[in-house]
Amino acid sequence: MTYVVGINQLGVNAIICDTRVTWPRSDTRTVGTNTGLKSGFLFPGCIYAVAGDSNEANKFILQCRQYVMRNGTISNFWERYLDFTSYYDFNKELSSCFQLLLSTRHSGSSEFFVLDSTDATVKPAGKFITLGSGRGILDSTTRQWSSKRKSLIEQLVTEQNIPHITFPFFYCLWLNEIAQGMGLSKLEDRGVGGLFHFIWQNNETEGVQQPAVYVISAADVLHKMICSWIYRVTCVDYAIVMDNPIVKARELYLDTTARPGRELIDHPNYEEIKRNICVKADTQPFYYFCGFGFSDPIHRGECGFHITTKGDFKVSGNGWIDQKFKALIQGNFSRAYSIKLEDGREVT
Repeated sequence: MTYVVGINQLGVNAIICDTRVTWPRSDTRTVGTNTGLKSGFLFPGCIYAVAGDSNEANKFILQCRQYVMRNGTISNFWERYLDFTSYYDFNKELSSCFQLLLSTRHSGSSEFFVLDSTDATVKPAGKFITLGSGRGILDSTTRQWSSKRKSLIEQLVTEQNIPHITFPFFYCLWLNEIAQGMGLSKLEDRGVGGLFHFIWQNNETEGVQQPAVYVISAADVLHKMICSWIYRVTCVDYAIVMDNPIVKARELYLDTTARPGRELIDHPNYEEIKRNICVKADTQPFYYFCGFGFSDPIHRGECGFHITTKGDFKVSGNGWIDQKFKALIQGNFSRAYSIKLEDGREVT
């Protein structure tokens, strides 16, 4: 249960996914939390994201790494991966099935593939692919963005001399508008939720996203007030740290396949591992990309963002927002309601 997007633009493969995990209860209901890290590095030259049963996927990933990770080249690793997949005993029960979206550069250029546990196949996936339970709700919108906004993103990246690995932040911003806005309840009912984030790969290497901040705003029309929520996403040490800095809330999601043993929580150094990850998250810049979004679709007009490597932040952890971006937020609401919302009155 998830929503995974693979997009190729500007010579970069990006894998974007949410953090929702769900499980059945004895009374037949499904419950879930937004606490799952479902993407990572499978082996050198290959990144992945999981859709479906994460427990079965993790078993496969751990055994696959043991088989693949021997001396050799990236091409050798991929050949061993295909060999391992061909004889692995997948659990064919419907509730245990999963898919892996893979991006590999074994051929010299990054390419998408999909592993499907139902038939043990590994198939090429083109330059745009989606997986998971959110497809029925989000696919038409995401595909529209990919076709209609692709040239705009590429123009921005080219004209402003922005690194090509920046483009997935825009898709995360737009998806987070929906997942943290009026689409939240509907998406969570389908097993999709939390904050979207990404990993990337080009022809030479792969990596995690740099720190991002997303400012999602809503209007209290009755009281003429703007309410803004600030979320920070940081990836470090095979983990993702989600912060709501205004209310001092923090959540940490660990990639259990990247650490010794499945029972990470019983590891004697578990608390120390978490503390070290949080320290590293705090020493990173507050953000590289800051995007401004709106919870209600009628307000999604002008797209606001700020990219920096100089520390000249336009948003702070205590809720301060630069005047230029306050005006952008206010302008979107004013156009929608034909009213003048009071400036500078954010509430959380």
